[in-house]
Amino acid sequence: SKAKSSDEKIAIYFKSIGNAPVLKKDKVTLFKSHSVAALYKYLEKMLKSELEANNQKLLIQISESFIPAQQTLLADMYDTFKNESNMLVVSFSVDEPGWG
Repeated sequence: SKAKSSDEKIAIYFKSIGNAPVLKKDKVTLFKSHSVAALYKYLEKMLKSELEANNQKLLIQISESFIPAQQTLLADMYDTFKNESNMLVVSFSVDEPGWG
């Protein structure tokens, strides 16, 4: 039986900006049916000790230009913003947004 499209996974590349720590594993695959909240959850888990130690807040940007709403589906972000390598580039910074 063919997998439902909601079970499809997409490639995500996490790019740290500013003083955000670099991830050891910066490429992951997540389900298209997940929302942007899943990106926060993943990054917060990966950066837990740094965020807690410095009492910092995580910020996510797509296409180095806007902060998506947490309920936005990854499928929509991917379809609109994937790069030529078919990856969704998710930039993250701590505390202050990376761009003005």
